[in-house]
Amino acid sequence: MQRLFDALQLSRNGNALLFCGAGFTADCLNFDDDGPVGVTRHLLLLLNSTLHDEGLSSGYKDIRNAAKKFRTELGNYRLMQLLKDRFKISRVSSSISDLLAFPWAQIYTTNYDNGIEVGLQQISKKFQPVNNTDKRPADSKSLQVVHLHGFIESWTTENFESSCILDSDSYRSLTSVKKWLEELRVDIERAQAVVFVGFSANDFHLSQVLFNVTELKEKAFFINRPASEPDPDERAVQEEFGTPLYIGRDGLFEIVSSALKSDAPREPRLASFHRYHSPRPSASVPPVGDIEDLFIWGRLSPEHFKRDHNEAKSDYHVLRRDVSTITEAFSSPGKSILLHGDICDGKTFIARGVADRLYGSRPIFNLQHPYDDLLGEVASIQSIYPNAVLIVENCFSIREDRLLGLARMWASGEGNLLLTARSISTEAESGKLRSLRSIENLGEMSVGRLVDDETISLVALIDQIAGWTKLKVLSPNDRRRFIENDCGGIVPSVLLRLLSSEYVRDRYREEFNKTSDLDPLSRRMILAALIIANIGFDAPVSFLSNTFEEDFSGVVRRANQFNGDLKLVRVDGNVAKTVPSIGARNLLKNIVPDKEVVDTTIFVLERMGSEVRRGDFQQHIFSQLMRYSILSSAVSDTSEINRFFDHISKIGYFRDMPLFWLQWHMAMCAQERWNDADKYLSMGYTAADAYEKKKQETFNRKQLDDRRAKFLAARAIASMRSGSELFRDIKESLDIAGRLLRDSELTYHPFETLLDIGRLFVARGSTLIEAQREILLAQLVGAGSQGRKRVSSVPEGYQQSHAKAALHEFDLLTKGGH
Repeated sequence: MQRLFDALQLSRNGNALLFCGAGFTADCLNFDDDGPVGVTRHLLLLLNSTLHDEGLSSGYKDIRNAAKKFRTELGNYRLMQLLKDRFKISRVSSSISDLLAFPWAQIYTTNYDNGIEVGLQQISKKFQPVNNTDKRPADSKSLQVVHLHGFIESWTTENFESSCILDSDSYRSLTSVKKWLEELRVDIERAQAVVFVGFSANDFHLSQVLFNVTELKEKAFFINRPASEPDPDERAVQEEFGTPLYIGRDGLFEIVSSALKSDAPREPRLASFHRYHSPRPSASVPPVGDIEDLFIWGRLSPEHFKRDHNEAKSDYHVLRRDVSTITEAFSSPGKSILLHGDICDGKTFIARGVADRLYGSRPIFNLQHPYDDLLGEVASIQSIYPNAVLIVENCFSIREDRLLGLARMWASGEGNLLLTARSISTEAESGKLRSLRSIENLGEMSVGRLVDDETISLVALIDQIAGWTKLKVLSPNDRRRFIENDCGGIVPSVLLRLLSSEYVRDRYREEFNKTSDLDPLSRRMILAALIIANIGFDAPVSFLSNTFEEDFSGVVRRANQFNGDLKLVRVDGNVAKTVPSIGARNLLKNIVPDKEVVDTTIFVLERMGSEVRRGDFQQHIFSQLMRYSILSSAVSDTSEINRFFDHISKIGYFRDMPLFWLQWHMAMCAQERWNDADKYLSMGYTAADAYEKKKQETFNRKQLDDRRAKFLAARAIASMRSGSELFRDIKESLDIAGRLLRDSELTYHPFETLLDIGRLFVARGSTLIEAQREILLAQLVGAGSQGRKRVSSVPEGYQQSHAKAALHEFDLLTKGGH
């Protein structure tokens, strides 16, 4: 009970959720809730009695069947009136009103009656009842009371049949409830405390919601009437989701009353963010097994990590100078840093290092999940902790308006903001990057090459796990040269070699084979976590549970019970952790059958495509899973790649997306199926036209146009085109490249396209007649000149370096081609 008190006391800022079952208002309905006969049983007796009085078959034991018989024989109106009459309440006990005085964030109930509303009226608390057929009200100042199974005061002859969840048909369809079940899941996930009163958790559709909630067990409390011998089955169900307490409504009131009398905590209401707490450092040098777990399995020991920073040693991981650079920059109020780099280059370690360095002197908050009220939460943190440090990893997965609002808000205050992003995301999200760069006090850093002492540390760490033997690099000087020259001093290049070694591959295969003992759905869930890791993200547990309608944490627990400690995947807080992204790609590409990867990706896409509302993370993952570059990084079999695109092309939702046709076009280009590639690119333009007509807004065709130019160049070289066909291809591709080079929001893509056209001209230009050759050469030289003038307009960093590299090669190529 102390845990319940602590949870309520900490959530007095309006971050606790109340869920009321039938037992909450049973005594107000004059139902005997103290004995074995509860509200449902009383209602069943009433339905059976009415059916019997009408000379109809009765004696039903399942209320859903009795209700269906009642509807069928006596009609919806008669049933509605019976329920309205029986569940109308005029006054509630003081303990109900007193409980409702607590600052609940939201109230959900499966009850038809108006008992909660009467209780709120008795204490003059502003509220808004919500029927299950209603949309969520826009008024966020009133306490919303959501009736999941319908509300007597909202029922009419028009909505009763769809709203009242009672008979077997309504339980099967749950049409009106589905949208609210998702709202319930999100609200529970965001709450710091969830209190269930008079609710057994036996409703199947509601228990599915509870299965899909991240970290529910630590914050959920089930309040039951006092019992010397609790029902063992009911207790088992409740213990699966939280903590059952047999204290009754009056016992809960005593705890609520005590919490309200104590001093309120001065803490922001957190849902999207989590306050960082630094661990105690480990007392000794990390064992070799822990170092191997970090490098191969991606398992971080916070205690070893903290020890390295405390003692300024790289005994566990490579200490990067970037940590000191960022912490020094954060001595300036309002300073923000965007840190970008390649996959697995240590951005997360740098961010954690900054948090450990500043912990104790500054409050640190990490973004966990960007909920809709993200900016309100940021404002709350800023008002209480103006000098706080916010850490937002994979920042470009956040919607642009929210990301920009967050950055602007923090730049105007005393705190600091650390954003991280993969370089490829920085390139892909040029619009978001351009917006961020408009913010004063934003600095950018790239995770660069290892410097001397960092290289030496990495050599020593790999040596401890016998990595050099696996890499067949033996002498100390050879090891250093291998990192600095062969791998370019880049950590991901070293990891790519290490995690592709035969030793690591065998270890991965051994672990993946353990999943063969699991049921197909559980194995697919683990595979989905690896697929998302390949994109570069840790999948939220709630995302996996909701997508597969199965408790992911439970799947991992069962896998560990069957096979000992499953190293491929684990639950860490509210996210699914896997092997490093590079390791996940290696595993998917070389160990998992291509068919399984494709089947799982299709399954996830179909489930996400049917969702009414997708959050920022879900939308980002949704678009990434359709990308040919992502799919081909994990699947080699072209027949499986073709099956993937063919399958989802039959779903209307995907057919409407220009992005889908663009990706299928790219897959066909890779296979040199030029006719199909041309057809699918044309379908992309058609989808863009349809988008404009439907949305009444312009679709940005730059990506389609750039692919058109690249396609013309690639097809011309591969199919040895000549004469007028070749002339038209080069002319059209140059026209497109020139137009893109003049664009105000310039990226590196047209520079690479220009290089492709230059290669085509050098390879096939000699087959043209002199007049055609001179026209194209003049246009080619002009495009090169334009590119040189505009390359400085390309966003600095990853994009500009790629643009300059392509332009340099183009200049060398065309000089030779003159």
